[in-house]
Amino acid sequence: MAVSDNLLPQKEYFFSIFYAPLILEYIYNVHVRLQLLVIFLFISTGLCAQISIWEDEAIVDPAKAEVKYQVLDQGSISDSTLNRLLTKEWTPLSGPFALKNMPQTVWVKIPCNQLSVDTKWLLINDRHINEIKVWIVKNGEIVKSFPITGDHFNFESRPFPTIDFVFPLPTKELDSCELLIACDKRHVKTILPIHLLSDGSYFQQAESKNIFQGILLGLVAIMLLYNFSLFFATRLSLYIWYGIYLSTVFVYFFAEMGYFFQYITPHLPSWNDVFPVGVIASSFIPFIIFINQMLELKKNQPWFFKINNGFLIGFTFILITGILFSFYGDFVIQEYWLRIYSIISPTFLLILLLESLVCLKKKIPFATYTSLSILSLILMSAVYLLLDAGLLPMNIITSNALVVGITIEICIMTIAIAARFDSYKKASELLAIKQEREKDQIIKTISDFKEQEMLRFSNMLHDSVGARLSAIRLNIEAMNKLDEDDNKSARISAITEDIGNLADEVRIFSHQLSPVLLEEKGLIETISNLIKAINRSGVLHIQFEPIGSGRKILFHYELLLYNIVQELIQNIIRHAQATEVIVQLILEEDLISVYAEDNGKGFDTTKVFEGLGLTQIKKLTGFVNGSFNMQSSKSGTIISIEFNLKHNETID
Repeated sequence: MAVSDNLLPQKEYFFSIFYAPLILEYIYNVHVRLQLLVIFLFISTGLCAQISIWEDEAIVDPAKAEVKYQVLDQGSISDSTLNRLLTKEWTPLSGPFALKNMPQTVWVKIPCNQLSVDTKWLLINDRHINEIKVWIVKNGEIVKSFPITGDHFNFESRPFPTIDFVFPLPTKELDSCELLIACDKRHVKTILPIHLLSDGSYFQQAESKNIFQGILLGLVAIMLLYNFSLFFATRLSLYIWYGIYLSTVFVYFFAEMGYFFQYITPHLPSWNDVFPVGVIASSFIPFIIFINQMLELKKNQPWFFKINNGFLIGFTFILITGILFSFYGDFVIQEYWLRIYSIISPTFLLILLLESLVCLKKKIPFATYTSLSILSLILMSAVYLLLDAGLLPMNIITSNALVVGITIEICIMTIAIAARFDSYKKASELLAIKQEREKDQIIKTISDFKEQEMLRFSNMLHDSVGARLSAIRLNIEAMNKLDEDDNKSARISAITEDIGNLADEVRIFSHQLSPVLLEEKGLIETISNLIKAINRSGVLHIQFEPIGSGRKILFHYELLLYNIVQELIQNIIRHAQATEVIVQLILEEDLISVYAEDNGKGFDTTKVFEGLGLTQIKKLTGFVNGSFNMQSSKSGTIISIEFNLKHNETID
């Protein structure tokens, strides 16, 4: 069964046309009529067989050429069936004819004496035929027969190793003979393009087709590589989803052109029924996710986002079920699932078109591209269906409408993702400038703050450390005047304890003045070392709780957080008279939070003095557009600080 010929909805998801705002506005106003038209085209269940005959580049009038046909409901394609048919009357071919919805075969008889070219090749320009066999008959007797072949046979069964079905004809044996062609496509619209070609026309046609297909595959491959290069440059997930979609398109082209069967699965003919269907149907999933992210529907149109996600869940279930049943091998079951696709796919394409047009009307960025893409898909689908119904002539564009349409779509969407990248790049540059200015402000403020701190520490070193060193010196000098007794040993222990306390105090000062560990070991370990030093001093006990991923952030943010925590602790030590403190540092994906709670005496929050350092903390928080909250009572004080980080402000 040539499944791909019946998969109109699956094959035509994503096409594009050139920008035309007036046309879009018109379609937006009449979208209901457009939906009815396209749905009618897609779900039309009438099966119509078409047989077209060509001599080189010229179409043959079947009535003048005395072409006849037979349709069999039962019976195999074999010599015995042909011999039985040769004794019966054949119906003259004058146009399309209806087939019943059952496994039928079409038999075509072409008198060779009506041919006007030096025919050497019979080419059936349809890559997906279940079974096909060709005979040369003269006076009711079989002169020559070719082995039966088709998509339900191994690739080696073809008389000529090409993607299309090609039969080399013995020119000398054609005089007064008839060509008999039997074709089985099972439950599928039968389009049987028969080409009778001379040597020159055959090789010219083959060369043109190879060039055409090579250009299409190369174009998709280049766009795929370009898309992934944008992903590696931006790390935005919409590029990876569109890359997955392009990958499925490339594989579908490869399979639809027949190369997959020829080079990958020549001994697995059953895959011809399922693989192209599954690939192009599955491409709908990454494409919808890409549309969601391209238009930012979760933020701009939440209802559209929910509708699309709901459809994805249902469609994925139907897709998996349909593929499994297709492998089951029952033609009726396969047709059932194909009909489901033929209803679901165009219906949701119209929903996507409506969503895109609404976004376009609301001036959501990139809605123009998605609208043109989906609209073009629907129009090109209509072209294919009109060709299938015999209302359009067959040429290289109409016969490849689906493939060409997808190619146009990815060209336009590649322009869209390039525009998206340019927009992202400009936004990133502005953000980088903003971050640099913010960094300069933070560092300048911290520098000014450090100058004040150094002056304060200088006084502390003079008044505290210097005085304690003098006291230790006096105690040591006094020991020289003592005799060897127990008092001397006790004084040595006291002096040793004083030196240890002084060392702890100097260590705390050094961490506050120069956080070298911040660059070497990061924010969490630096704050932990600071708090351990304070806890060893016995001034108070601080419980430090780092929460979240603990990921690395930009250094100026680490410096800001370190100074905020340091200043909070110093305020508690100097003013709170607390014995217990809890400090939490939360590093989540988008949120930075500092929380400090003590059991001190509290203070009146309406009368905050500069000496408390809270003004400095508020100023640092303001540089990053953060929030500062404070609660204080007689049982203690709670301070919380929060600000957001962008994804590109973290270090991977």
